[in-house]
Amino acid sequence: MEREKIKSILRNIHESLKWTWQLIMGFAFVSVVKEYFSILHTTYEKGDMIYINLLFFLFIITFIRFLFGNNRYLDERYVEFLYKIKDLESEEKNKYIKERTQKLSGKRRFYDIIMLLCTGIIFVILAKSLSQDKALFVKYFILLMVINIFFLSISVLWNIYIEVGHKKSLGNNLHQIIFSLFDYEKFPIIWILNNFFCVILFYCLRFRFQSNEYLIFIVIFYLNSFIDLFATWNLYFPKIDILEEE
Repeated sequence: MEREKIKSILRNIHESLKWTWQLIMGFAFVSVVKEYFSILHTTYEKGDMIYINLLFFLFIITFIRFLFGNNRYLDERYVEFLYKIKDLESEEKNKYIKERTQKLSGKRRFYDIIMLLCTGIIFVILAKSLSQDKALFVKYFILLMVINIFFLSISVLWNIYIEVGHKKSLGNNLHQIIFSLFDYEKFPIIWILNNFFCVILFYCLRFRFQSNEYLIFIVIFYLNSFIDLFATWNLYFPKIDILEEE
């Protein structure tokens, strides 16, 4: 009965977080489409229009992976883990639920709300900047990456802190505890490394080839999206095993 109560509470929290995220991202999508069509009714040089089209499609690709990535992140964190306990023994099952729900405290849920709102607001600002200036778009896009790295890093470190604190005696097992978290934190860690590497690479190449700044930006962050989709495909499109009812 207690487990069903936990499931109900987590599902309600999950739904409220997803609706908040989807609403603000919906506003960002409407904003970028509106900006893009206003650009189509404005006279631009052919070279500038090519860049604008590339930036628009970069926005759409990034929008899609963030929208669905965070949706799947919330699914796994708040709901799907409850369905991974079927084959565990009673004692292991209770221990697993306790460890996972410790990572969903009130402070942690509030943190998730702030993370989603900040990310969504940056997407809205990024959408509005499309018709203003390429340099402004680049700055806000980099800001989006930096904020994503920041929030995900805190999330991963927070879970490590909880996991370590949950163990009574660490001894030589600290590295095992940290590495055991990789399965739980695998996709956020991939996002952090991918975004961090691309931001650093952009600034290094930008410093070396300043006249090609926008071309470098476009190439690197299209690559960033493709790396993300390739490396985290199983999060976006998880395998579904159809099991017979017992």
